[in-house]
Amino acid sequence: MFNPAGWLRARAAQRNLTASRAELGTAQQGAAAQAGAAYVAAAQAQATLEARRRELDLAQELQGVAEKQLQAGVATRLDLVRARTQVATARSAIELAQYQVTQSQIDLARALGLPPEHRFALTDTLGESLGRSSVPETRQETVVLALDQRPERRAARARYAAASTTARAVGPSASARYDW
Repeated sequence: MFNPAGWLRARAAQRNLTASRAELGTAQQGAAAQAGAAYVAAAQAQATLEARRRELDLAQELQGVAEKQLQAGVATRLDLVRARTQVATARSAIELAQYQVTQSQIDLARALGLPPEHRFALTDTLGESLGRSSVPETRQETVVLALDQRPERRAARARYAAASTTARAVGPSASARYDW
């Protein structure tokens, strides 16, 4: 004996499963975007720290020059004080940059679902190739690609199909209509 309403309910359940899988894709894309942003922030913090270290090296060299000029009698003590102030400023900038590196590492670990104390050795830099992708060249091709591949759109279509099938299963004419 064939039960059309039961068959429609089973079909609606299959469509709900399809929608759930599409929603999983949406969640995965969101997690990947968050992890990618955290990685870029960590790489930026690391690059900033390296720049601050180079600034300290330069400030220390300038302090050495100021000391030699003072000894030679061609500079004032004020020039030496300024050079020492630049060294102190560079050291404090390094401390701030080290804090930002630590914070960005914690954020990256959290984005990846790892313990916050986990540390990473970032091997990629913020070079030109980091932002490249295989996105189509024209706006129209990009829109078509986006509409075809968006998991939110697939989920919405599957949810709509499931709701339509469920409505037919419980509707007054469920036994008279079949969705093949």
